[in-house]
Amino acid sequence: MSRLNADAASDGAAPERAAPAPSGHDAARALVAGLLLLGIALGFWLMLRLSEARFASFVMAGDPGPFALPRICIAIVAIVGAGLTGWATWRILREGAPHLPDLPRIVAAQLMPLAFVATLTSMPIMMRGLGTLPAVALFTVVWSLVLGWRRDGFVSVRLMLEGALVATGAVVLVHTVFVRLLTLPLP
Repeated sequence: MSRLNADAASDGAAPERAAPAPSGHDAARALVAGLLLLGIALGFWLMLRLSEARFASFVMAGDPGPFALPRICIAIVAIVGAGLTGWATWRILREGAPHLPDLPRIVAAQLMPLAFVATLTSMPIMMRGLGTLPAVALFTVVWSLVLGWRRDGFVSVRLMLEGALVATGAVVLVHTVFVRLLTLPLP
């Protein structure tokens, strides 16, 4: 023990600890997250291609069109996914693969974002079936409960009230902005 550590130990302060060695788990998580983002980007790109085909005859000179922003967002998601995948692959090749029994737990941790994207993607179907405002309320309440349960480990009355309050706020916001201000014909 060095003189500095001996003095710190005699003063009652905690001795210095060495930083933990990096594990392959970070790289495995990044690899799974990167592949998930690439899959999401691919799925949304395919949906965008189908939508673009429907509006192929709609041309306005000088206007990038209604698909410019989705293209940019998909490109950003794909770039981040490719970056994460590349970084994780490089790290795994350099440090070795993580312990394989931990891999299912690492993959399972990515199911929550995948479930969120799946329910978000199903929103147009819910909006057509239920109507916009009930679909927004249902989506918000369900995800408030899921995220609260994940945080607290149980669903309480307080959590249900918070979910209902957030859903009410989301419905009012959607109705005010999209229906009243922008006068969009929502289902």
